[in-house]
Amino acid sequence: NTDALGFYQCVESLNPKNALIIGAGGSAKALAYILKEKGLSVTITNRSQERLNHFAQAGFQSSTFENFVLQEYEILINTTPAGLTDSSLPMDPAVLTPLLKASKFAFDLVYGKQTPFLNLAKSLNVAHSDGKQMLINQAILAFEIFMESQNISVDKTILRQSIQTAL
Repeated sequence: NTDALGFYQCVESLNPKNALIIGAGGSAKALAYILKEKGLSVTITNRSQERLNHFAQAGFQSSTFENFVLQEYEILINTTPAGLTDSSLPMDPAVLTPLLKASKFAFDLVYGKQTPFLNLAKSLNVAHSDGKQMLINQAILAFEIFMESQNISVDKTILRQSIQTAL
């Protein structure tokens, strides 16, 4: 899918070496695999063990929130819906705050909203982004794939500039 590459295009210029993904749903899977493919060490943490089983079987480091051990991660990625419709954080602030302080970048897949996760990152002077650029990148990639499947030539530079300008 285009989630993976759309996300990676948002963070590749940071040249990260490791990442923590908070949440273990479908988006987390896409992100974990692209980051691993690009050479990053990836850890996934989630409320429950059940959703982490896939990651453990695929060779990813994973743990529940309850068993999580603090480490330093260059990028923290929230893939949960926490903060989408309320003021909740994806993890206990006593754990999330030191993680953010030690990170270089915080990314929330939620787009168009300054979530509590992003607000916390901002308050700690951590560079951060919502999922808007990922969504744009995904749309461009999907459009390019569709046009190529129809044997229609598209100037990708003009396409990217047009979409960025429109938004």
